[in-house]
Amino acid sequence: MIRGELTIGELSCRFDAEPWFEQADFDEINELSLGGWGRSSPAAHVAAFIGANDDCDLATVFAALTRSGKATCFECRISRVDADEWLVARERQAALLECISENTSRQREVFSGQAYR
Repeated sequence: MIRGELTIGELSCRFDAEPWFEQADFDEINELSLGGWGRSSPAAHVAAFIGANDDCDLATVFAALTRSGKATCFECRISRVDADEWLVARERQAALLECISENTSRQREVFSGQAYR
């Protein structure tokens, strides 16, 4: 889980930003990071994505903001700690998958070499 929070005045709505991270590319995540995980535009895109796809509470909040004409009157933050942990886990997972792939390729070479002897 990557914690996110949308704040409107004294009200706040918490959400899980991980689905956005799962589909985001490096440039999008980098833009969010450069914005300090909370600059309005990149973080707002995360919240809007989650509201449109996974979180009916956020969808309700965005609909209310749009109806009131205050669609830009909110703050959004994504947990830097959670995002960093997610990125490290994905990096380790990618390295592990690469290692498994290399080992599997080597095993195939060994087995195919033995089959022809």
